[in-house]
This record gives sequence, structure tokens and C-alpha cells, in this order.
Amino acid sequence: MFPVADLIALARSLAVDTDHSLGQLSGSSLVLLNLKPQPYPVELHQETERILVLQGEAGVEFEQGAVRLTCGALLVVPPGQRHSFSADSDAVVLAIFGDPDAAAAPAPSC
Repeated sequence: MFPVADLIALARSLAVDTDHSLGQLSGSSLVLLNLKPQPYPVELHQETERILVLQGEAGVEFEQGAVRLTCGALLVVPPGQRHSFSADSDAVVLAIFGDPDAAAAPAPSC
């Protein structure tokens, strides 16, 4: 039998806004997050961050404005872009850090 991980249950068991590493995949780091309504700090990464909402809704705020992500939405944040989760976020998020494979198809725009 193959092991099956319930990422939603795992994330909801984590402390809020605590990074839980799921390991590496093709040079990218996979991080699971449990977001609950609270203030979040501004972040700045030197690599691409892809934010995939697995459950719930999350807001991501930028200096230029904000976007709202629902279940299944994928947001690509380029390196050097300041951002934070909005204080009303209540979601399970998979964050994928690392430069996208140049051979991969571009992510569709929403």
C-alpha cells in the first residue's frame, strides 16, 4: 500500500503561521502553512514563491494592491516582491519556493 498524507489535517494541526517543510521537489522547497485570522509580517524572498490555496481563502497584500485567493488558486510571487498575507486569511496553503523550471509551461493567469 502507498502512504497517503492528508495535508489539510496536517496543516490544521500545526501552530498558526508555522512553516512545515514537506521536503524538496525538483530543486523547490515545499512548505505547508496553517493561516488563521491575525496580522502577518511583510515578507521578501530572493526566489520565486508560488502560493497554492488547498483549503479556505487567503488574501495576499502588495504595495501595489491585494489579491484574494480561494481554494485551488495559484499565485506566483516574483523574487524581491514584498508581500504579506492579509489579517483575515483563514486557509491551508502550500508555498513552493524556488525558481520555476525554465522548461515548464507558464502558469495560467487568473
